[in-house]
Amino acid sequence: WVRFTAAAGITYTLRTLNLGLNNDTVLELYGSGGKLIAANDDDGGGLASRLVWRAAANGSFYLKVRHYRSTRGGCTGYEYDLSVAIGAK
Repeated sequence: WVRFTAAAGITYTLRTLNLGLNNDTVLELYGSGGKLIAANDDDGGGLASRLVWRAAANGSFYLKVRHYRSTRGGCTGYEYDLSVAIGAK
C-alpha cells in the first residue's frame, strides 16, 4: 500500500514498471473511505499496470499493488518499481 495526496482537477498517472521475471501486477486505487475508485491489470497487454486518473477532490488516496495470482509468491522475480506522476503519460 502507498498513500499519496492528490489535488482536485489534477490528472495523475500511476503505474508499475521494471517488473521482475515472475511478476504480474494489479493496481487498485482507493479513496480515504476505503471505496475502490479505479483498477488496472495488464496495461497495453503487458504484465505491468497503469491508471490515468483525475482527482475529483483534494485528499489522501491509497494505491494497492498486488500480484495477479494471490497463490504466487517467493523471494525472487517479484520486484517492481512504482511511479505516481502528475499528468497523463
